[in-house]
Amino acid sequence: MLGSFVISFQKTKIWLSQTFKKKYKNFLNLLRKFDHKQSKWRILAYFTGYSKFQNLLRSIPQKYLQDFILEIDKEILNLVSEIVESPLNRFQCNQVSLPISFGGLGVLCLKTYYLAIKSTLWSQISNVLFSQLVVEGKYFNKAYFSEYNSDYFLIKKNFLNFVGLKSEDELSPIAWRSQRLLVEKIAEKKFSELYNNSTSKYHQARLMGCRAKAASGWIFSSAAPYTRLSNNEFRVIASFWLGIPLINSHTKCRLCNKIIDSFGAHTITCNYGGSLVKRHNYIRNFLFRKCKQAGYIVELEKKHVCVKDGSKPADIWVQNLFDNKPTAIDVSITSPTQIKIVNDCRKQVFAAAKLVEKEKKEKYAPLIEKGEVCFIPFVAEAYGGISAEAMKFIKRLASDLRDRTRQPASIIIANLMKCISIRIWKSNVEAFNIRAFKPIPVVYLVHPFFSFPFCIFFVFMFL
Repeated sequence: MLGSFVISFQKTKIWLSQTFKKKYKNFLNLLRKFDHKQSKWRILAYFTGYSKFQNLLRSIPQKYLQDFILEIDKEILNLVSEIVESPLNRFQCNQVSLPISFGGLGVLCLKTYYLAIKSTLWSQISNVLFSQLVVEGKYFNKAYFSEYNSDYFLIKKNFLNFVGLKSEDELSPIAWRSQRLLVEKIAEKKFSELYNNSTSKYHQARLMGCRAKAASGWIFSSAAPYTRLSNNEFRVIASFWLGIPLINSHTKCRLCNKIIDSFGAHTITCNYGGSLVKRHNYIRNFLFRKCKQAGYIVELEKKHVCVKDGSKPADIWVQNLFDNKPTAIDVSITSPTQIKIVNDCRKQVFAAAKLVEKEKKEKYAPLIEKGEVCFIPFVAEAYGGISAEAMKFIKRLASDLRDRTRQPASIIIANLMKCISIRIWKSNVEAFNIRAFKPIPVVYLVHPFFSFPFCIFFVFMFL
């Protein structure tokens, strides 16, 4: 930043047009040669969030960067389009450029977030520049500094207009020095526009599902054995996330014969074929293994917890976990895009998970009221979000795993959330492929029209 004030305008323009653009394009061309989409995405996301790259943009006046920024955004969105194998419309481009905490993919669009990047740095160092460099700087380019100063006030005005604020006094001095807070202001505005302009309730519920805590675990995942995604899996997950049509709208489900919408929402909620049970068991078994790793005394699907009605609230039964009481962990996975609850889920994050939590607590109210057993409804959403009750258990599990693995609890929590998100999405992709494309294995033929003829056939085969 400070070094840019001692060079000339001409050198800045030459360096941008000849050196940096050339290196930037070479980098993207090399990235296009990667075969594995998950690895390609990780490198791209790292590049766009690289601090030195953002510091470079901070230090150059806007008029030199205007065309360059538009070119960068265009190239990055083209690369994202190649990864998902589909052209992106305006709404999908906006979601790609949202921060991950707002349901986006974290590829910050420079045209928009450049306002926050520039405003932050100038607020941080303006006093230093005025008090020292202007007075004492022998080789200081004062004309360049003056242009940058006027450029800053214009950018600040544009920022206030974009987020809908009337004056800069509506934000605290601390906020003007924090790039994160300014980016959140811009992201909130962009998310509101994206949500309000959504064409259906499904898309609004999808956006809320993407914004849920821990839903973005698959985005951060590396190509390690337990979190590796194939190219097809990554493409399908990204399409679900961004609302990209995956199939023809007149395609019928191969198991229940219902019409599948073009976004594939039916495939992750279809009750036929056992995919929902399989997805549930993936998460249950993963948590069971981690509990054993933490040294807990655990039992899978413990029977006779409720003697009167014979119900089994414990997918995982843990001895002496909370308050020295036995703990019953009931795993559930729900989808915010279900037709019967989509009206509630499009208005609030975690609406689907909260409904399931409420149902579970009402169902096992007698067990909870006795106080002999601690009951935890571990509810996750089909987009990877994890409810507050589930996070309570994950934090306790991470605390106990820390003593055995010698890793910080924060890293363990992040890894657990990534693994849960990846396992949910892998199950979703498998359910989608079976219902939309692949021939039906015999094990999935549980529909009444199929099951009886096949049973008769196999009986005669083995007689």
